[in-house]
Amino acid sequence: MLLSVLFSGTLFACPAVAGSGTMLSYNSTTLYTPQQHQVIAGGTEDLSNCYDLPGTGWVALSPDFELNFQQSNKPTRELELRVDSKCDTVILINDPAGNWFHDDDSNGNQDAKIRFTTAPSGIYDVWIGTYDGDYCDSQVTFETF
Repeated sequence: MLLSVLFSGTLFACPAVAGSGTMLSYNSTTLYTPQQHQVIAGGTEDLSNCYDLPGTGWVALSPDFELNFQQSNKPTRELELRVDSKCDTVILINDPAGNWFHDDDSNGNQDAKIRFTTAPSGIYDVWIGTYDGDYCDSQVTFETF
């Protein structure tokens, strides 16, 4: 499903969970050891044109990653996704319940980070973008606490 927005007579495409990213499967025990993946941050879709999505920045139309996350112990562990790069990154996540989350600079050095304190099991669609529309080599880390 492609989500489009009409803005000032111009049609813009917006990120949608129907796209497919690199599939990753981890449980909360495995992610107690951080798992890192390389990604090129950025994209052609300007989040500021997508009225129903949070934040600003530029991301790809399809998610970069689809994280199949499973809680494997009680109490549940916190799930953190963070980006390290040499550019100003953003992260956009759609959680298993369909909620959208966005961050720009919470990881310091203009890098993005989101932590779910009660992360449910399921699929997390993850976009790694940039604030200014540039592209850059980045690393995303998935970890539980």
